[in-house]
Amino acid sequence: MRTMSRDIQRKPAIYLLVMLPVLVSGSYFLIAVLIGAYSLTTGVPRSAIPKVNSLLITLPALLLWIPNGLLLSNVILQCTPWLRWFAEDYVMRTGQPGYVESQKILLKIAGGCALVCLPLIVLGFIL
Repeated sequence: MRTMSRDIQRKPAIYLLVMLPVLVSGSYFLIAVLIGAYSLTTGVPRSAIPKVNSLLITLPALLLWIPNGLLLSNVILQCTPWLRWFAEDYVMRTGQPGYVESQKILLKIAGGCALVCLPLIVLGFIL
């Protein structure tokens, strides 16, 4: 078991330091904007929004934000030179997909999530 953990290449901690704040702050901001927009469009105070509507808006928005937040994190990693050096070194050592390949994969995932999540968010606004 101990030799197995040595063989596994761990991502550098810098990935976590970039991706976690983007995912957390972005999801909080997105939910705040969507709930505020629902409150303004319907005239219902935030505290009185029905649970069904809030769930139909927030849960798909969170699911949709994950691949988009990772896309944004990759852009940040690519645009900042010293972060890009860490990322490129990790890609070279492990054989993981590089920036372009990972962006293509994340775009496909984001597109699939959007096909499912956007109608649910709209349904949350309509109900």
